[in-house]
Amino acid sequence: MSFDVPEDVADLLATRPKLAFRANLFTFELVSGPVLRYTDWRRPIVSGGHTFSPTPRLQRGTVRVERATSVSTQQITLQEANGGTIAMIAQGFFRRAIFTHERVFSPPGAVPAWTSPLTRFFGRVNAIKTTQSGAEFTVKCMLDDLDRDFPFDVIQADCSAVLFDQRCGLSRASYLVTGTASTGCTKLKLLSGLSNADDYFTQGVLLFTSGAMSGIAYLVKSYKSGVVVPAYPFLAPPASGDTFTITPGCDKTLGTCQTKYGYDPSAGTAPFFRGMPFVPDPTVTY
Repeated sequence: MSFDVPEDVADLLATRPKLAFRANLFTFELVSGPVLRYTDWRRPIVSGGHTFSPTPRLQRGTVRVERATSVSTQQITLQEANGGTIAMIAQGFFRRAIFTHERVFSPPGAVPAWTSPLTRFFGRVNAIKTTQSGAEFTVKCMLDDLDRDFPFDVIQADCSAVLFDQRCGLSRASYLVTGTASTGCTKLKLLSGLSNADDYFTQGVLLFTSGAMSGIAYLVKSYKSGVVVPAYPFLAPPASGDTFTITPGCDKTLGTCQTKYGYDPSAGTAPFFRGMPFVPDPTVTY
């Protein structure tokens, strides 16, 4: 993430214009995948090939920046009493989302000619407070990620890697399964024609690729006989014909890694089990 001033912004400000338009751009990269873009300008703004929507209304709050090594914070207010964004917030979609605040400028004119975006803040959503008129976000810079109670590697029986990440070594594309929603779906379950064994997709991730929830991902709570139950209710009942992709889950145990994903410690190839299954149980006296 670069905080350098773009050349066109520097050129515009160097002329010391008596009047100039200014707009803020807000980007949320949700952990589940979708990227949401908003602006506090009265009309949509296209910047960097992306469209920033003026609805729902977002307002930039205070920014606290201190010298030396400290965590900078920014407050963002969402003004939407009722709507899809509030529903997503209530279900936790914005938790730990990557947030970028940018600013663009334009000389006065009937049609604004926006400059390249100038990055003002970059961080992660740390806290969300819902109100009667919307929600309030507290965003902290990435230094806050260093505030950990435990190190990255902990001596434990279960695997410490995340399925399909670099430490696991498996390719998500190799295990990706496509499916189509059948009739009879509700907010609490998705009926499909999947024929995989029961619990194969439990703790996996389901991503809609069409329909009203296209681009939104859900953690799978359970899977049995083609029925997928999400960890959180769907925003709307999946319609018959909605397509999706789904990946299997992992309970982090050595047995699952061996039987489900073919782990062989002597092979030296993925998957790589990162747990220590033979560590004595700390609750047992020897």
